[in-house]
Amino acid sequence: MTIEFIAHDKKRFLPLLLLADEQESMIDRYLERGDLYVMRDDDGTPIAVAVVTLEGEGVCELKNLAVKPEAQRQGIGSRLLGYLCRHYSKSCRTLLVGTGDTPQTTSFYRQNGFTYSHAVPDFFTANYDHPIIENGILLRDMLYFCKPLASPTSCILRPAMPEDLPAIRNLFRDTILTVNLRDYTPEEVADWASCGDDIARWHTLFSTLHFLVAVDSAGNLTGYASLRDDGYLHSLFVHKDHHGEGIATALLSAMEDYARRHGIPEITSEVSLTARPFFERRGYQVMKAQKARARHLYLTNFVMSKSLHP
Repeated sequence: MTIEFIAHDKKRFLPLLLLADEQESMIDRYLERGDLYVMRDDDGTPIAVAVVTLEGEGVCELKNLAVKPEAQRQGIGSRLLGYLCRHYSKSCRTLLVGTGDTPQTTSFYRQNGFTYSHAVPDFFTANYDHPIIENGILLRDMLYFCKPLASPTSCILRPAMPEDLPAIRNLFRDTILTVNLRDYTPEEVADWASCGDDIARWHTLFSTLHFLVAVDSAGNLTGYASLRDDGYLHSLFVHKDHHGEGIATALLSAMEDYARRHGIPEITSEVSLTARPFFERRGYQVMKAQKARARHLYLTNFVMSKSLHP
């Protein structure tokens, strides 16, 4: 058997793709921007397909995985999935997959090393023009599972220490003045960054929040996050020179794990225009848009939340 990357004329494999996603318009949403792989048998006949999209911040998503009915239950799906995990581990740290809530499919991904991440309520009923029934079960919610693809050697997570505060403060200011300048005016980012000038305030936050930092192999701070005991994610920032390395994903995953271990059922946060797409990819939903005061000015952000699986 061979696995082939398909760059052109992807629609010729539509019959196979429809086995896993039975509405063509839904396939059209990801096929052209995604990477298509085809597994062929010894005669060169296509027997399985997969589509993977790059979602940024070290995350890729398996959008479609289908095996011809006569070739199923022979380990072909797991073999193709294993190939994808090895291939994308060179460039990504996490593989996501969304699937219907049926014992057969969820068991398949769990057996291949995936763990539950989050759910998108009513995904199938809201996005498909007909009922989707799989193994006799009417699908409603989309369940997301994730699998780490590689250990980020450049990202070490540890609890924050008091001596980290100067570096945290500088990272907070520098990130806002550079990264968030893409979505806010110079006056807005300057006002927002000035919120970090009060050193006493940082010590208060450090004593009342659970802080986690990311450092590189030399011990330099590359990111940090903080969480309140009621599930409010107070902050999540990554050094301006280390975006796209999976650090935000690692920090947020660690905070979610911490919340689950401490019986916190939901995480909420006030998320910037810049960070909103990242949080949406991680299963957070916008509850409302608002104007929140930084120091003197009111900036647009979003109250977002995610329910954590028990």
